[in-house]
Amino acid sequence: MYAWKCWRDTRRVFLIYLALLLVIGTACLTTMFFAMRSQPAVASPEKLWTMGVGVPTFVGYLCAVVMAFAIGSHNVGADIGKGSADFLLTRPRTRRYFVWTGWAVGLAEVLLLVVVSAAVTLTVFTIVIGPVWRRLPSPMHVMVEGHVLEVPALFVPVVLTAVVLYGLTYFLTVVFRSGQRGVLASLATVFAYFFVSAMLRSLAGVALPGIKIFAGDGQQMLPLHALGVPITGWLLVALAFPVASQFVLNRYQV
Repeated sequence: MYAWKCWRDTRRVFLIYLALLLVIGTACLTTMFFAMRSQPAVASPEKLWTMGVGVPTFVGYLCAVVMAFAIGSHNVGADIGKGSADFLLTRPRTRRYFVWTGWAVGLAEVLLLVVVSAAVTLTVFTIVIGPVWRRLPSPMHVMVEGHVLEVPALFVPVVLTAVVLYGLTYFLTVVFRSGQRGVLASLATVFAYFFVSAMLRSLAGVALPGIKIFAGDGQQMLPLHALGVPITGWLLVALAFPVASQFVLNRYQV
C-alpha cells in the first residue's frame, strides 16, 4: 500500500520531531514553573491570554515551515531520483494515484504536527498560568489595549503556510527528482518571492499577494470572515501544486 510506504519514508522525521517537542516542552514547563513561583504573573487576563495563544501560534508557524520542507521532499519524485520509482510506476496504479496519495499523507502529517505543537505549547502555558480563558467573557474575541484579538484568525497564516510550502516543496521535488534539490529550490523560490515583493513595495508602492490578517495600520486584526477571498486563493494555489506534479510525472518515461 503506497500510503504506508509514504508514512514509512517520513516517520523518522515525524517521530524525531515529536520527541524533541516533548523534551523542549518539558524543559520549558520546568523553567516557567519555577519562574512563576518566584514572581507570579500580575498581568491582566487579556494580556496573559494574548501570550497564551500568541506563543503556540508562533511555535505552530515554525513547525509549519520546517516540516513542510522536511516532509514535502519525500514523494514519488524523490523515489525517481533513488531509482525505485520505475518499479512503482509499472504497477497497476495510475500515476495520479501516487501523486495524490503521497501528497495527502504528507500534508496530513504536517498539519498534525502543527496542531500537536500548538496544543503542547498551550498545555504548558495552561499548567503554569492556569485556565486564563475562564476569566474572559469571549476568549475567541479579546480586547487588548483598544484592539480586538481574533484568535481564530491567528491560525490562518499558520495553516496556509503549511499547505502552500508543503505543496511547493512537493512539486519541486517531483520536477528535480530529488528531495534535497527540491528543498533547495523551494527555499530559493520563497526567498525570491519575498525579495521581489519587497522591491516592488519599495520602488512602486505595490506588493505581491501575501497572507494578511491585519488592517492597513498593522494593529487592528481583520475578522475571520474578511479573510475568505485570500484563504480561497491560497488554497487554490496549494491545490495547483499536486495537479502540476501529476502533469510532470505523466511525462516521465520509465
